Amino acid sequence: MLVKLSVVLLVVFVASTSLAKKRTRHVLSKRVTCGKDESLCPGNDKECIRNNWFCDTKKDCPNGTDEVNCPTDCSGDNQFMCPDGNCIPRRWKCDNDNDCWDATDKKDCAGDPWPQPTY
Repeated sequence: MLVKLSVVLLVVFVASTSLAKKRTRHVLSKRVTCGKDESLCPGNDKECIRNNWFCDTKKDCPNGTDEVNCPTDCSGDNQFMCPDGNCIPRRWKCDNDNDCWDATDKKDCAGDPWPQPTY
């Protein structure tokens, strides 16, 4: 009786281990294909973000790797430097919110529906 029980447990263990390995391989091999204007989050092959979200000072990837190794001098394509040296995301330029202390992020905005007052 003990031998039969041991054999049955061994078969169940081997079968469940085999199924678990197959399931794990399937999950690990599944990759995401990003759209035309997107890229995979660094270190994460399951999530895409828009290309212009990299180095924009906002963590969009779950692990924040889209903000790692970014230029610190505000020279990145997705960055804008205010006169005081503050670096803001370029998408904030011409967005009708004053993000630079002197509103320079709102200057030279063609068709700006909210022109800034001149003092």
